[in-house]
Amino acid sequence: MAAKPGPKGGHKLTEEVCAFAEARLAADPALRAKDLVGPIEENFGVRVHPRSIERALARYREHSKSR
Repeated sequence: MAAKPGPKGGHKLTEEVCAFAEARLAADPALRAKDLVGPIEENFGVRVHPRSIERALARYREHSKSR
């Protein structure tokens, strides 16, 4: 079966955006992904869904672990 066409990762959620989100979560562990939507849009000019943030942070954390 052929692979699905289209982007395979969160192109809006760059490493810089993920690092920003991680820093916000480290400063306030009570924050949730939906609480990061506004600050990410204000600082980086991209609108993202909370679930996209959760998935991107999971990938970011995995990638950071393997370094």
